[in-house]
Amino acid sequence: MSSDPPEATEDLTRVFTDVDQLRFAELSGDWNTMHMDPVLSRRTQAGGMVVHGMHAVLWSLETMARTHDLGALASIEVSFDRFIGVGEDIGLDITVKSDRIIARIDGPAGRRMRVIARFGVSAAPNADDQSNDWPIHDLARRDAQVLDLDEAERTRGRIGIDGDLAGWGTLFPRLTAAIGPMAIDTLAKTSTIVGMACPGRDSIYSSLKVERLAGDSSTMSFNVTSVERAFRLLTLTINGGGWSGEIEAFLRHPPIVQPTYAEIRRLIEPAALRGQRVLVIGGSRGIGEVVAKIVAAGGAEVFITYLVGEADARRVAAEIIAGGGRCQTLGFDASKDTADQLDHLPHPTHVYYFATSKIFGGGDVYSPERVRVFQEIYVDSFYRLCAYCNGLAASIRVFYPSSVAVESRPKGMTEYAMAKAAGEVLASDLSRSMRGISIDVARLPRILTDQTATLVPTDDPDSIQVMLPLVRAFHGLPAAS
Repeated sequence: MSSDPPEATEDLTRVFTDVDQLRFAELSGDWNTMHMDPVLSRRTQAGGMVVHGMHAVLWSLETMARTHDLGALASIEVSFDRFIGVGEDIGLDITVKSDRIIARIDGPAGRRMRVIARFGVSAAPNADDQSNDWPIHDLARRDAQVLDLDEAERTRGRIGIDGDLAGWGTLFPRLTAAIGPMAIDTLAKTSTIVGMACPGRDSIYSSLKVERLAGDSSTMSFNVTSVERAFRLLTLTINGGGWSGEIEAFLRHPPIVQPTYAEIRRLIEPAALRGQRVLVIGGSRGIGEVVAKIVAAGGAEVFITYLVGEADARRVAAEIIAGGGRCQTLGFDASKDTADQLDHLPHPTHVYYFATSKIFGGGDVYSPERVRVFQEIYVDSFYRLCAYCNGLAASIRVFYPSSVAVESRPKGMTEYAMAKAAGEVLASDLSRSMRGISIDVARLPRILTDQTATLVPTDDPDSIQVMLPLVRAFHGLPAAS
């Protein structure tokens, strides 16, 4: 095995694009919305579209194959540590040992995954695994299975290894020459098992350990063999297509569903906010959705904005209108000029600012890029909104949601806490210098939302518990009895 370093550095960095996502999905059959839907992927812990982990693994193996003979590949071990965002700059670091090559993929905030390729003699073919009668996954379907933990624990099946083998040769020519397209297709199909079959829609691929088999087969079997219920962690054995081993995958909790408008109407007096016009920036889901429903239930006319979640915003508005409230939706990009986007609206009396980006995803390393992203949303864009409101005829009250992270400083959220602290300082100074606005700042606790939902249950309060008293105070209503 050659121990020479890669001969060029340009292949050691990469940005995966939407085109890459589509190509891998077409070849592998993994159409999980976390990878393919920019709206629905926001409702996961990733906070947006993420790269198929096995696509990054195959890219690392293709890079290894530039200078090393992978024909003697005997096993692969992968740990998926953090999500890789679509459009994110990542780098590959390769270390060569006597019997293995270690590839580490890093992003701006630290390690994202590690791949260990070991060399030696391939294992003998496994004995018959008795899977011939197991159900076979339909590779033509694009909607993933939705399973609870009990259903996932009982799952077993097969998946065909008969994809576009020529396509893999185009995408990974060196790796194809070394181990063959069938072996690549099988590795890629582990992504399909996890993302489409089991655990399915609400899955997170955690690790892979496989040994190379001496023979090939046209199907690969998968079978859940153990479940750690406290962590919602499944272990699946896989066999076929030239590989045998284990997959570990988490089953996430389903997306958080906020209280209905009918439920919220029971919590506030129906005419308490009559005559008020409320603009909720970022009102299509999460905390903003709940606030929009509260103020509409109180009789206010509500305008909710969205950036990419138009369908979510229309769903919220339709629910409010069906319940007798008044609500309109509009697209709004906080990074662009405020007046151009809001001038056609009636002047609001109250504004809530829930614009946000993906909160989590930081590592142990400080990232100036993450600071710039948060600064743009929580400071610069907020200033533009306040400057616009200050120029309107009447005085406007503005609600700025800060975070207890400013004081508690959780690991991996340094940049977020810095930006929120800067937003607090700005809000305080703007309240003194701009006569047309009055800004209320509240440090919100960690609230149960799509982004904060964890595999292990927590005691995080829900959005109604936190926001209802804050909304009442913001609008000058007495505390609920």
